[in-house]
Amino acid sequence: QADLVGGLAGTVDLQTASPLSIVNRTVAVRAFHNWTGYSQLTPGVKKAGNSYTASYIDHFAKGTEGIYIGYSHSETPYQGKQWSAWGYPTTGAANDLVLGGIRVFSQTELLKRDGLVGVIESKPNDFIHSKIDLFYSQFDENKLLGGMQIPMAVWGNAILQPGYTVTNGLVSSYTLTNVDPVLEGLVTHWKDHVKSVVWNLDLGPKTDWPIKVQSGWSSAKRKEEVLETYAGLGFNKTNTNPATLTVTQAAGPNPALVNSDTNFGDASLFSITDPQGWGVGTLPITGQEGYIKYFSESDIADSVKASITHNLNLAIFKSVEVGVSYSERFKYAAQNPTGYLVNTNGQPTAPLPALLGTTSLAYAGNLNPISWDAEQLVTSKALTLVPNPNPGSYVGDDFKVWEKITRPYVQTTFKGTIGSIPYEGNLGAKADFAQQRSTGLSAGGGTLVSPASASASYANLLPTLNMILKFTDLDIVRLFLGREEQRPRMYDMRASRDYSYNNTYATSTTISPWGGSSGNPNLKPWLADAIDLGYEHYFADRQGYVSVALFQKNLKSYIYQQNTLTDFTGYNYTSAQPPLINQGFTSMYQNGQGGKVRGLEVTAQVTSELLTGGAVKGFGLTANGLLVDSNVKPWGPASTPAPLPNLSKKSGNITFYYERYGFSARVSVHYQSETREYIANLGVPNPSSFGTANDGYATETPFHTIDAQIGYEFDKKSALKGLAFYLEGRNLNDAALIQYNNGDTRQLMNWQKYGASYSAGVSYKF
Repeated sequence: QADLVGGLAGTVDLQTASPLSIVNRTVAVRAFHNWTGYSQLTPGVKKAGNSYTASYIDHFAKGTEGIYIGYSHSETPYQGKQWSAWGYPTTGAANDLVLGGIRVFSQTELLKRDGLVGVIESKPNDFIHSKIDLFYSQFDENKLLGGMQIPMAVWGNAILQPGYTVTNGLVSSYTLTNVDPVLEGLVTHWKDHVKSVVWNLDLGPKTDWPIKVQSGWSSAKRKEEVLETYAGLGFNKTNTNPATLTVTQAAGPNPALVNSDTNFGDASLFSITDPQGWGVGTLPITGQEGYIKYFSESDIADSVKASITHNLNLAIFKSVEVGVSYSERFKYAAQNPTGYLVNTNGQPTAPLPALLGTTSLAYAGNLNPISWDAEQLVTSKALTLVPNPNPGSYVGDDFKVWEKITRPYVQTTFKGTIGSIPYEGNLGAKADFAQQRSTGLSAGGGTLVSPASASASYANLLPTLNMILKFTDLDIVRLFLGREEQRPRMYDMRASRDYSYNNTYATSTTISPWGGSSGNPNLKPWLADAIDLGYEHYFADRQGYVSVALFQKNLKSYIYQQNTLTDFTGYNYTSAQPPLINQGFTSMYQNGQGGKVRGLEVTAQVTSELLTGGAVKGFGLTANGLLVDSNVKPWGPASTPAPLPNLSKKSGNITFYYERYGFSARVSVHYQSETREYIANLGVPNPSSFGTANDGYATETPFHTIDAQIGYEFDKKSALKGLAFYLEGRNLNDAALIQYNNGDTRQLMNWQKYGASYSAGVSYKF
């Protein structure tokens, strides 16, 4: 609608409780226990937590003043298994694919959150209605990852032994010697603070010219610490007793099974060191025994919207609303400080700290490495921070983005009949006047850093028509025609850039030495001319409904990460002589033109009363299915079309439920077909590969999840009225997230599982 700020798919209207709408004073408390289905995967963070909430709602002054106060504390645990491949180089005369390395970790994470909400509602007379919403939330999240990275065939020092087995072009069973794994203890710690104030003011709601004013302010700030620490059999691939691995790998969907003759749970074999010499170029004596990064982020938004409505009663037009909204938003992100962690003793190895136990990697073989307290290595000063002397290696993501948007609109409602068919709806138009700018840094590695900035302004007109035709009291047709808009992400609009320069190609006339990735401060929103047509039939006596909806969005503008030819004239370079080519490809968010998103959605809700004529009561079924197709041309109007990333062609939800005599139970199944995760060229940009099977996309396979809930609430006539119990489980089937490289099922790239999670609790309202 013209009076809404929304997106291409829909708008969610979140509202707090309205105290004046509650008849009696109400106090509600709730407590529950959360836990994960996996046994402890990584020691150091608990796999269970307790949560509780309390709220109070009341009104005073003869029902003209009301308050709502709520508090929530939650501890939500997560666990996960993560396996990813470095990639698949080729080996042997037949150029068979072989696993070049793996990253295999287990995760345990605990999110703690404390939140406060307050509502002050006032209606002293029929002319003034005020509601102020206050919100504060604090997050403290701690994630531990334990596991290892293993350089394997071709891309490491490991030696592929003769006699290996090849299946369908993939080396599937083999032995590796001279293996130097990197054992890792990783900690990521987030602290977030979120605040907001919203004031809704209605003036003269019963007059001929009612006025609505909404103003708001919000702030979200985050501090993030990412700590990496390493252990290994020896320093810089010089250990005297490297591991021997036997590897068995079928072509998806499960990770390769890796078994070792080395016991990675034996602490006597390991030390804190730089096993692969990752830091030897910068710190030749000690290498790096870890790395630490600190991120800070701030997102501040404020807005005001005012509108006035007047009844018309002119033929079919019943009212007109005129309004304007203005919003400002600022986002800041930076990484600083950042640096290497080295052994304080100045030696390439140091003793392990006190151990926490072992990390379970049983899903990937017999790799169950030692686990240590990574933070204790820093706080005890066993590791020393050496600031990174090359800001060009990390400041390319630092940015500031500002946007200001003014949206005047007009909207009229209408109502009438076509023959004997009643209809109603609204017709409107909104204009978006946007100004945006960004500052950041262009970073080329080392000390190559220079400022970057850009700005843009533009306007869009968004007409809308919504119409409902009521063929009967139970049959409705809905029609929407209009232009839809969705703002770009602030991160996509950053001016900062990471660029690379390859001295080898400085004098080449055919291969550019330049490359990189960046945001785009000139980015414009998604725009689509859309039509939605839906039919709904409601069964009598609230026994369910069915609906069928068709939609098509013709994309006038979309946002895609594309390899874009970029001019690097004036950028610093490291070759002895100037490059002959000053253009190169940069992976950049751009606006494409043309394309479609279209689909069919079917929804049904039926009750057992409907199906049995009332003989069986309380049971029901809700089902939803979606078919959606998309195509865009991200490499230009003459290129091969590709689907939008992260968009499944098929998805569906089905829920079976029972609600009667205070009991409630439901089982839900969600299904999602495969998605194309990204389209980005790997290696040296090569436009001839764009849109082909080798352009570097990842395919996520179909998956489904199963959730269930059961609960009981005592009857209102019972002495225990207001008391309720419940138990719920999510992802009960432990669904796997699986991605293949370039759609090739031999090249498993990512495999993740997060197990089932459970909550059991009790609530009481009085």
